[in-house]
Amino acid sequence: MVINHRERGDNTDMVSRNLLMSKLVAKNMTISDLAVAVGIHAVTLRRKINNHRQFTIDEVNAIRKALNLTWQDVVDIFFND
Repeated sequence: MVINHRERGDNTDMVSRNLLMSKLVAKNMTISDLAVAVGIHAVTLRRKINNHRQFTIDEVNAIRKALNLTWQDVVDIFFND
């Protein structure tokens, strides 16, 4: 399953890049570190963080686990309006 906000007909960014990056910094992780934890290439992760591609549910769950995010964090990062 892919999280696709474009199907809703809006042009807002789905991923809160700043919040996700702050969680990375708090865990002392780089995008490359997170990409390894998620199992995707760092360039692909950057594209997804910058809203050029969509995250899958499995990728969101892997990020949640790698960054030890709460479910509220997941909502705030990946489902913001």
